[in-house]
Amino acid sequence: MAETVNQSNEGVVARVSVLEEKVTALTILMTDKFNSFDVAMVLATSTVEKTLSAALVSQDKLTTAAFQAAKEALKEAQGQLAEYKSSSNEWRATLTDLISKGMLRPEIESLMRAANDKEGLLEKRVNSLEITRGEATGKAAAYASIAGFIGVVAAIIGHFWH
Repeated sequence: MAETVNQSNEGVVARVSVLEEKVTALTILMTDKFNSFDVAMVLATSTVEKTLSAALVSQDKLTTAAFQAAKEALKEAQGQLAEYKSSSNEWRATLTDLISKGMLRPEIESLMRAANDKEGLLEKRVNSLEITRGEATGKAAAYASIAGFIGVVAAIIGHFWH
């Protein structure tokens, strides 16, 4: 029986030895896998860091360009606003000048009444001159008719007088 126990112990020892070899091989395999996983993680982390760094640089460039464009647009808008204010002030000054040089309604009405009065006087004078001219024309025609009549009478007398 002792021999059977020894054989049984030897079989157990052999099995334990095989299991120890398998555990050692498995440990080596797992260590290799963990090491390659660590390398993969380091590579992935490095790639992510590079990508994020490039994205941040690109975003910084875009932000700077947008800020610069906004500055230029602001300068242009300020220039246009100053030009608008200047032209508005010129227009306001022109209107103020026109208003200050203009006449008020009562003044205009007074001037219109005076002009209408002068027009009435001028119309009366023109009518008077037309009447005078008509009279003068009539007198001239009468004198011409008398002179013509005298000329005809003189011609008739001169014709028979010989």
